[in-house]
Amino acid sequence: MLLVHPPVTKPSEPPAGPARLSGALSFHGIEHHILDANLEGLLAVMSGPTSKSDTWTKRAVRDRTRSLNALRSLHGYTDISRYKTAVANLHRLLQVCGSPGVSRLTFADYGDRRLSPLRSTDLLEIAEHPEKSPFYPYFKGRLPVLIEQSGTAFAGFSLNYLSQALSAFAMIGCVKKMFPGIKVVLGGSLLTSWMRRAAWRNQFNGLVDHAIGGPGEGPLLSLVGKKTDPNLSAPCSPSYKLFPLEDYLAPGLILPYSSSSGCYWGKCRFCPERAEGNAYSQIPPINAANELRELAARTGPLLIHLTDNAVSPALMESLCRTPPGVPWYGFARITRHLADPDFCMALKQSGCVM
Repeated sequence: MLLVHPPVTKPSEPPAGPARLSGALSFHGIEHHILDANLEGLLAVMSGPTSKSDTWTKRAVRDRTRSLNALRSLHGYTDISRYKTAVANLHRLLQVCGSPGVSRLTFADYGDRRLSPLRSTDLLEIAEHPEKSPFYPYFKGRLPVLIEQSGTAFAGFSLNYLSQALSAFAMIGCVKKMFPGIKVVLGGSLLTSWMRRAAWRNQFNGLVDHAIGGPGEGPLLSLVGKKTDPNLSAPCSPSYKLFPLEDYLAPGLILPYSSSSGCYWGKCRFCPERAEGNAYSQIPPINAANELRELAARTGPLLIHLTDNAVSPALMESLCRTPPGVPWYGFARITRHLADPDFCMALKQSGCVM
């Protein structure tokens, strides 16, 4: 099985969802491969030919390696001007090296002048004409090599943000044209939102063979003829072994980790989890804290990123009792716990930096 993380999301850390899927597949002995096409694709575009020759573009091309090194070293973050210059130069390369149809291409966003990720007809169009993607020169060669070398029967794409949708469908279209026998699996939080709508139907029939809403470990294992172990008390630990951990644009490994799906609060009017009826599921907080400590010892991260919709007070308490040993951050609701100075000090001592 090939798991693909499509562009564009921030290329500062490995994606949490595919890491969790990789852990489940590894635990059950399923051979698989990971393609972080987001990181690789952005780097490939920045290394491509430019469409302009103005002074800024020439300087950005000249300083490309220096700018990338600045974002991968602590030195690059000691001076805000140096950091801003590096990011601006690399964004310039993304804009001038991309295709003419691109309206914006940055480390956090991608938009097309003519195609919208909100229209299924446009997603079908770019699947039919993947050469319209600014990442086509990259993936038209990368995908066939990986698929032929691995002999995979399944290609899974993780779609979490609108900024990934056009790229994901361009890559899916490319796979289907070159390897029509491969089964395409599509999952991720954005697809889950689409599938939770009352009017959902698989508009992408013929391209997407299996659409998975919600956590994907169980459905993926079922596709390859495996059943999840009923004796497991929690999801399998995420695995980062197959990711290019040295290549992300950060001064060290930022380790993403999610201890839950859905939201424990679930009462905000704007919350998509509530609107979509997604149930809340949480790894027991003490188990999550222990797992984080083990992952930190194994991978040596600079920072842990808790990707939960909201870090629960129970998890915060467990992290205070069992700190991971490295700095960590995540988003949380303002609850009575955070009005307690002693609790906040305990969070700080556990490594909380936000």
